[in-house]
Amino acid sequence: MYVRFILLTILILIPLTAAYGESFSMKQEDNAALPTVHFGGCGGVYFLVEPGEFWVEVEKFDRNIKKRTTFLRAILVGPDRSVLDEATLPDAPGAVRGPIQRERLRATVPRKGVYALNVTVSEDRYGEDIGWGFRTNCPYYLVETSRGHRDAAHEEPLVLLSPGMPGEVCFMPERDAFSIEVSGSPENELVPVIYDRAGQVIQKLAKDKEGKMTGTIPADVPRDSLPWRLCLPIFQGIVHIDGVTRWSDGSDYPNLSLWTPDASSWFPFHQNRWLLSPYSRKVYGEPGKKGSIAFELHNNGGHSIWMLLSPMPRGK
Repeated sequence: MYVRFILLTILILIPLTAAYGESFSMKQEDNAALPTVHFGGCGGVYFLVEPGEFWVEVEKFDRNIKKRTTFLRAILVGPDRSVLDEATLPDAPGAVRGPIQRERLRATVPRKGVYALNVTVSEDRYGEDIGWGFRTNCPYYLVETSRGHRDAAHEEPLVLLSPGMPGEVCFMPERDAFSIEVSGSPENELVPVIYDRAGQVIQKLAKDKEGKMTGTIPADVPRDSLPWRLCLPIFQGIVHIDGVTRWSDGSDYPNLSLWTPDASSWFPFHQNRWLLSPYSRKVYGEPGKKGSIAFELHNNGGHSIWMLLSPMPRGK
């Protein structure tokens, strides 16, 4: 489906401000005081931001496994994917675990919309030689762990790197039966537990013959409450979840490696991904002439939705 806009001047920008339902109420508490958990991989974070001052503080430490020069570049972009702020955290060679470095990125938000943080690392496109994390004054966000291309089936394992604390991996469960595996965690008398959003225990993981903690969730377990929470006694190890880190042909949202360490930060981004494309388009024309631009609307969810579009005011 395409929508055409008639241009009388030289510029129009239409930002992606996802049309989330009225039933989704905004929370008020500030989560910036929560402890920062660290993980591997690259990728970034999506934020649902209200008008006002917005910041995200990125942390990075070097693991120095392969002695690569790892400069982390963090770019903050708006709904139209224009760059609002950026920072580089340099390489810290030598130590097995280098010091934590921090940089804060900021933006003034004129209207509610989905903003994004993009994280890449020099000489380390898979994010194997660094750990990173973030803090923010935005209460709603989802992490998208992603890596460079491999000549293999697409997998995005969650590499958790905060051994000194417990933590959670909160995710959207597949509608069909799916499996979870946790490996590389320290021995502990406590086991990972899966809860639904209401706090009801779905399943406790069990150790298999290879020493992994595993579980399989049948398709008939109710999935009305989102997200589910995988609670880990120690936030360290490698986590695989069908539909989050690996995908079958029938996955609900293939290749979307979206999760969060805080269930209260969840917002319905899966269904509204790629809502409008391109994110922005600039056109130059002769005075007095008319033209048109094609934008594509995409419904990534499983139900019909209504979308209201309007151009940004000139000069915004």
